[in-house]
Amino acid sequence: MTFDGAGAGYVYTLPLINHPALSDLKLFHKYQGADTGAGPDGVAFGKSGDLYVVLAGTSKISVLGSNGAETARFSGPAKNPAHPANNPLPWTNPANIAFNNKAKTLLVTNHAGLTGLPDPSAFFAIFDVYVKDKAGKLFNNDDED
Repeated sequence: MTFDGAGAGYVYTLPLINHPALSDLKLFHKYQGADTGAGPDGVAFGKSGDLYVVLAGTSKISVLGSNGAETARFSGPAKNPAHPANNPLPWTNPANIAFNNKAKTLLVTNHAGLTGLPDPSAFFAIFDVYVKDKAGKLFNNDDED
């Protein structure tokens, strides 16, 4: 993953082979337009075949299908306009994600220190997001679970 000077973000694939060449690197998904500045950051591979991508600059999580097309997007905890004092902490520049297989959720870490927010309680929060998915295997190895 990377992003360019114009703020577009890119996710690439690279086959698991010895000595890959530059020509083996393939564009999987490009974040642009409304996603300019999204900054793809942490990723997690789902058992479903989906790829979960943290978009740190926009405080969202993008879900990419096996063909690279976005299938869903999460924007953090919902606010309660009737009771603003009870609003949950917002996602603020989330950086990393990992699966909690037992609960079928993603654990999302805030990296709010980069945003300059005055409230230190938001800096290192961890959110639990139900995605009805588990962590996928990174390699096809019959010896691993």
